[in-house]
Amino acid sequence: MTTYMRALTGGSGAPRLVTAPVPQAGPRQVRIKVSAAGVNPFDLAIAAGTAADYGVARRLESYGLGFDAAGTVDQVGEGAGFLVGEQVIGLAARLEVPYKAQAEYVVLDAEAVARAPRGLDPAAAATIPLNALTAWQALDRTGLGPGRTLLVTGAAGAVGGYLVELARLRGLRVAAVAGTADEELVRGLGAEWFVARGEGLADRVRPWCPEARTPPWTPPCSAWRPWTRCATAAASWRSRPGRRRSGCGASTWPPCSSAPTRPSSPRSCGWWRPGG
Repeated sequence: MTTYMRALTGGSGAPRLVTAPVPQAGPRQVRIKVSAAGVNPFDLAIAAGTAADYGVARRLESYGLGFDAAGTVDQVGEGAGFLVGEQVIGLAARLEVPYKAQAEYVVLDAEAVARAPRGLDPAAAATIPLNALTAWQALDRTGLGPGRTLLVTGAAGAVGGYLVELARLRGLRVAAVAGTADEELVRGLGAEWFVARGEGLADRVRPWCPEARTPPWTPPCSAWRPWTRCATAAASWRSRPGRRRSGCGASTWPPCSSAPTRPSSPRSCGWWRPGG
């Protein structure tokens, strides 16, 4: 077993590749040998040192990078409930830690780890944790049940793609807003209607949802209640040009052995492999 690993850190500009001791799993923790890690826009903000500017972390000289990891259980702490050799995914949610998912090894609390979908490539599995959980929580906030209608903006992006799939799994009818080039993608994820991104969105939506209303503005991450029979959930961001590096696509859920294995869209998936 090696005693040192490579990891990406940031905090004052571009990410830095450093050498660090391999972390050890404590009680109810799991060490993962990382096969692939997600790359998200927030990683770039952390690397640039702006996390403290937004009040989400203290100002430190260096932060670990990477929220999403896919790999193999390498060490198990007491009471963790996993076995060495299992294929897993995990969410490295803490900000003020020196090393995170973009490293050769990462230690996570067992509650932040799940078994990976069988047969899914690690690069695709690494797109699941942060984006899918964000979409799941957004759907919970809507309070919508089966048969209701959901409009998803940014539906070809990371969170938006998961919103489409998860909403369909919950029995919702989904209208997807995206660029015209992504119509086939979002329909494949389960969208019943496609609405091209552009001006006059509300007017173009009302024909199939005449009772739609525009909700009052609320700050990001605050709860809002659904209105009438048609609710809108906005993806937190949309992939930009060169989005293979700026965001992760989404195509599978839940994180268990029975999950589907449709491959992620190469147009909206970014990942990082240790050593490559």
